[in-house]
Amino acid sequence: MKCKNCNNEFENKFCNHCGQSSKVDRINWKYLVNSIANDIFQINHGFLYTAKILLLKPGKNLSDFFTGKRKNFYKPFAFLLISSTIFLLSTKLIGNETFIDDFVNGLRTASNDNPDKSPDLRMFDFLTNNQTYAFLFIVPIFSIASLISYRKSKYNFSEYLILNLYITGEQLLIYTVFSFIKDRDSLIIIAPIILGFLYNLYVYNTFFGELSWLNRNFKFILTYFIYLILMGILLILLMITTANIV
Repeated sequence: MKCKNCNNEFENKFCNHCGQSSKVDRINWKYLVNSIANDIFQINHGFLYTAKILLLKPGKNLSDFFTGKRKNFYKPFAFLLISSTIFLLSTKLIGNETFIDDFVNGLRTASNDNPDKSPDLRMFDFLTNNQTYAFLFIVPIFSIASLISYRKSKYNFSEYLILNLYITGEQLLIYTVFSFIKDRDSLIIIAPIILGFLYNLYVYNTFFGELSWLNRNFKFILTYFIYLILMGILLILLMITTANIV
């Protein structure tokens, strides 16, 4: 059999030169549907598989990822981007607002109450309109906080970044489930934030299982404390920088 990709002669199911399958289907609607299912949401090693294992045994599976068992994992940046797209589409389709929208609206309300000390919110408006950037902005900050809190661990910044990309992507899928709640005045709207925090706590507890219970929980709370400080400093700097540009 001759490979349709590189013209190499081979006998088995896959070309031994370029790896292409011997079965090449015609491009039609069936091909497109199968391509989406196989390339993006494939159960064996795609988006859904990664979402499933990050929900069931996140600490163990992420530990396996860092020891080299990575073949079945969806790529971390792609996982976050698709998760954020699903989350944002679900909120927009139902007509709800995200927690970033709520945060910026809160700032705007506060600035309207104090017009003499009104901050420049253009940067926040940009993040509201491009919320995927906001998620990509948050992850490195939390990773820096993780690196500081767990500085005696064996992981470097890049590894913390990958860890938190997967965690944030899974959190966004949790938020998606609650994005269909129409009652914005109900206390249930804070449920996804609480669940997202508890999920993060669970992942860090199982991922750093070699530490004592007290030590790993102290470091986790310290991570959030440092993260909030860093975010506060950066937000203030953004407002000052934006105001000076005017």
